Amino acid sequence: MHIILRICFGLMLSLMSLCSLAQTPEPLLNGIAIHSEFAKEQFIGAFYSSSLSEKAGAFSSAKSMRMELKIVSPQGMTIRRFSRMWIESMSINNDPRSLTAQADNMVMFDNFFKGRLVQNDDIVISYEQKKGVDITLNNILLGNIPSEEFFDMLLRTWIGTVPLSTDYKNGILKAGQVNTDLKNRFDNIHPTSMRSQEIADWMKAKPSAVIADNKKSSSNSASSAPSIETSKHAATAKIPTTDKVEIKPNNVATTLTTNANPNTKNESSSKASTQTPTQISNQETAKAVGDEDEDESTPALTAQNVLARQFYISSLLKKIRANTQYPSRAYELGQSDSLRIAVVINRQGKMIASRFVQGSQYALLNQAALEAIKKSTPFPAMPDTLEGKTFEFTVPINFVVAKTK
Repeated sequence: MHIILRICFGLMLSLMSLCSLAQTPEPLLNGIAIHSEFAKEQFIGAFYSSSLSEKAGAFSSAKSMRMELKIVSPQGMTIRRFSRMWIESMSINNDPRSLTAQADNMVMFDNFFKGRLVQNDDIVISYEQKKGVDITLNNILLGNIPSEEFFDMLLRTWIGTVPLSTDYKNGILKAGQVNTDLKNRFDNIHPTSMRSQEIADWMKAKPSAVIADNKKSSSNSASSAPSIETSKHAATAKIPTTDKVEIKPNNVATTLTTNANPNTKNESSSKASTQTPTQISNQETAKAVGDEDEDESTPALTAQNVLARQFYISSLLKKIRANTQYPSRAYELGQSDSLRIAVVINRQGKMIASRFVQGSQYALLNQAALEAIKKSTPFPAMPDTLEGKTFEFTVPINFVVAKTK
């Protein structure tokens, strides 16, 4: 009898142990940050993980992770703008082979969202081992992407080599040491019941996603679209030619570097600029970029034009990179910074608008970035694969004073 009881007790302990191992730990808040564009808050983002860290590369073994963003802009965000933010950032922060393999999933992700995102909307992108990626909006499941790699691609837009902004990345990588006031603000943002019902109605009338044939998309591989980094002592990175790109296992996305040429004009000012980024503007700018009413009736994404867009952006950034110079005075003063400029061109490649998304505190660096874009016009014409009268892209430029040994 005692033997039977011991056996039963042992089986119970084994079952309890197995259940404990099967349970995925609830992810913890690693960091939280505000993303702003054109000096206006867009959303607050929070990153949760089963393991906390301040290092971007430490989450590859995490069993569960979650990215959550809550819209704070009173104007909300158009779906085109929301989609462009993810697609462009994924193109910059991931290698060509991954982009090709995940092109269909990028299209699927884009098709989950309908209409305009409004203030207080709560978007959650969660990952759990062997369950893929769930995307919810206001607690309503929009869909699942059965790929563990896809979450890593999305996460790199926040903590990759070229994040939404340096401040945003730093806020996300806090290993749990978050700002209490910002967390309280985040926790107190909730969508209305009426808005949640509107999202539920999306699902009732949800059309099938438009996804290109895998064979077609894989045969139209594209090069990665890196950022532009200027460093006084950096080696020039090799860039694939624009007429043909051969995808190789070691052909990974990298930050572009350019040998700085210190012979730059307009270097009379040695003090940090007190001007706001929007005050330092290109004289050829025809209109503001990014905060106008955008056309919601844009063509549906396909795997083919996702890759075509990424390839085209690569060629545009390559041209700008060739014209980017590090002002010698800024280098002497140790002025390093990261900035982004939104540029709109027409089908012929002529620039019709540009504006700082994130400007530098240093006037010399702002001016150098604008000069690089101005010298690069006209840009290559839009490829036939991409539809629309205009094309908007973001130029991330990192001015880095390399440390000497």
